[in-house]
Amino acid sequence: DLESFALAYVPSNDKNGENNEHFFVKVNINLWTQCGWNDETPVLDIGLMLSHLSDAKKIRLYLPFQVEKENFEDLCECLSKDANLLGAVFNELYTSTDITTTKRAAVTKGLSEAPEFILYKLDFSSADDVKVSSYKNGKGTFLDFDPQVIRDPSKEYSCDKYYLRFRIQSNVLTDCVREYQAPNRYFETLVNSTYMIDMRFNNTRSMDLSLVQQLTQNDYHLAPIEGLHFLLMAKVDVDVDTNGALTSSRVLEKDIWNSYVNLKADENRATEDIIAYHSSKKAGGNANDIGSWEFFTRLKTGRCSKNTIIPYLVLLILINVGCNFAFNIWLTGLSGIIPNLLSIIKQVGSLILIVVLAWLLMRSSNGKSKSR
Repeated sequence: DLESFALAYVPSNDKNGENNEHFFVKVNINLWTQCGWNDETPVLDIGLMLSHLSDAKKIRLYLPFQVEKENFEDLCECLSKDANLLGAVFNELYTSTDITTTKRAAVTKGLSEAPEFILYKLDFSSADDVKVSSYKNGKGTFLDFDPQVIRDPSKEYSCDKYYLRFRIQSNVLTDCVREYQAPNRYFETLVNSTYMIDMRFNNTRSMDLSLVQQLTQNDYHLAPIEGLHFLLMAKVDVDVDTNGALTSSRVLEKDIWNSYVNLKADENRATEDIIAYHSSKKAGGNANDIGSWEFFTRLKTGRCSKNTIIPYLVLLILINVGCNFAFNIWLTGLSGIIPNLLSIIKQVGSLILIVVLAWLLMRSSNGKSKSR
């Protein structure tokens, strides 16, 4: 089973040497899966709103799978260039300054000149921006951020709230969206496939003890998560189980989100007829920590391709040959079995050959389905 995502930090010290407790985070997770794109590998976007960043000396994010630097892409530059997209992501009327020169963009609301927060453009090729390291020989990945690098050294903005957002694209994300292999899948799931999405955040029960210790030692603490918003993006024809885990849904505005999903010109991903299913958890009362977050749901998709059509055609042929064979035996009668023994042997041989071919085709089709 997939372990939990986790976020930890090292508090900074005030003048009296006491740990400040003001630092907290809001987490955004977008999972794109079964969107009808040519590449059906899931895409994961993670956003971190870091409040009172000066109260953190180090920040560490744990991903429960192995990812390389090449699998990460920054998203804040994309957000800063499009006010409509920025407003759609945060559901507010935000505008942004230019991010290209300083790697930081002040985000303002309405006519106000005071920044609500600062977008920071991550460079994953630079260890100064973010250090990517492996945990337990590929079992997971650590992302280490340095708040001193993220914060504006010129103090141009009187704002201590920064936003990081990045995308992960890798085949390992199939661990987040696992295909369920039914016992009778050869007959029931050749066309319909069922997927399970099981994700957690700061859920220590699903983490190795050694990992929990690594995230809570050397002055590290699990970061207080004030709120977490999860969006599941899927094509409209995908049957999503919305009982309990998902609280609302809406259709994505294709003209706004096209540039967001297509960071590269050759990706050719469409956002038409994609539904965003929403789940969230917020800290109650005066608390600024939700504790942990767990999410589970099921998807059922129907896909028609040569890998699903060919096995069914073979099955139809097999059934037809079997019916003809049984009918011929019935017509021939017991008295004609011996004179027609050669003909019967040919029919039985043909039947066995078709059974073997059908089995090989279905096994091949199932193997390709598992690798998606």
